[in-house]
Amino acid sequence: MSEITLVVLQHGLWGKGSHMSYIERSIRERMKDTSVVVLNSDVNQGKYTYDGIDLCGKRLAEKIRSHVTDLAKEGRIVKKLGIVGYSLGGLMARYAIGILDKDGFFNYIKPGFFVTFATPHMGVRRPKNSLISRLFNFFSSIMVSRTGEQLQLTDSFKDGIPLLVILASPDQPYYQAIQKFDIMRTYANIKNDRTVPYWSSALMTTNYFNNLKTLDLAIDRDYPSIVTGYDVADPSKKKTNRKRSSCLSKLRKIIFYLLVPILLPFIATFGFAYIGIQGILSRFRVSKILKASLLSSTSETASSTLPPATSTTSTEYILTGTSMDKRSSTHVLSGTLDAMNMTPNPDDTIEHTVIHQQGAWCNIMPPESLEKQSAGFQFDSQVLDVQRNLSQLPWQIVLVCLHSFNAHGSIICRQGIHTTHGGKAVVKHFLDTVPM
Repeated sequence: MSEITLVVLQHGLWGKGSHMSYIERSIRERMKDTSVVVLNSDVNQGKYTYDGIDLCGKRLAEKIRSHVTDLAKEGRIVKKLGIVGYSLGGLMARYAIGILDKDGFFNYIKPGFFVTFATPHMGVRRPKNSLISRLFNFFSSIMVSRTGEQLQLTDSFKDGIPLLVILASPDQPYYQAIQKFDIMRTYANIKNDRTVPYWSSALMTTNYFNNLKTLDLAIDRDYPSIVTGYDVADPSKKKTNRKRSSCLSKLRKIIFYLLVPILLPFIATFGFAYIGIQGILSRFRVSKILKASLLSSTSETASSTLPPATSTTSTEYILTGTSMDKRSSTHVLSGTLDAMNMTPNPDDTIEHTVIHQQGAWCNIMPPESLEKQSAGFQFDSQVLDVQRNLSQLPWQIVLVCLHSFNAHGSIICRQGIHTTHGGKAVVKHFLDTVPM
């Protein structure tokens, strides 16, 4: 018999296990002994992420439970659990640990760390102060099935209350379960993340980073994408501190501007069509589950059995981990959405490096000068309730500044195209500062 730590990885919306390959590989290389086992979840891949945070969370909880049982049969006893959730995967994980805690799972397994990367803890409902925000809220709620409704807080999960409000309620098991973890941390992109706004992953209600050109960022010397401070920039330093773009960078921008008018209509059409179709199919799929009494909005018993999100049929089975499945459209969709998120990224921030100090990288407070000139977001009462309750928890909030086309993918080095120096620094920071 040997005692081990189980680290569970959960990808995000439209995702698959290979999206977590870099962080999985990094953990394995760092922890070369057999005392740490990594479980890269494969039960919520691709189209199945549309089915709702609750259903995905149930699948994840069952996967964790069954994996612990399988390990025990091999004589490997799980004594500690670590969770890593990327994007929507962080919300799936918050739901899953609530189910596990209700079953008494943490009575015999220690909750070690709960870490999320670019997770929309407050949802993605933008303040309704512009036409673009209103259109985004409307279409994202409709097109991504139950998951979209839950991220927009337009669902009625229990007694007319949205799921994200329930997840953040102190009297609910999901909130009580996460309190038990020794470390609770969220990494938030302050720049170039057009999928999850920084305020949602950083639990903020004030718009400090509306105009990065006016800020001076302190960047950790050892982890050159981790923000350790921010203040109003000194105008006299603006020209001298700004990095010059290379000829190659300028050429890429020119090519990008030339190709966008030609390619964007085709990319957008394919992306929206696919998302819409899968959203409709998801509603039918979930409807069948509900009618079969396999999912109940008021009961989350451990005996419920859910159909796995990977089917054994040749047309549905999706490979996980680092394997490639050419039959799956998940890779194509992810690439299409990444292309839609790509915009030229000039190095428009003023930055200086600082020597790393333990703990100086989390829960950074803005200076009074910036606090006075920054406006608060006009969130509605439900979003504010979520933020207020979650802020009572001892989160370690880490701000990340990535100079990449799509920071949402780069923050965990999702796939080769998003494996950047800055993203590697974020993963290294996680490994260096979270005890396994």
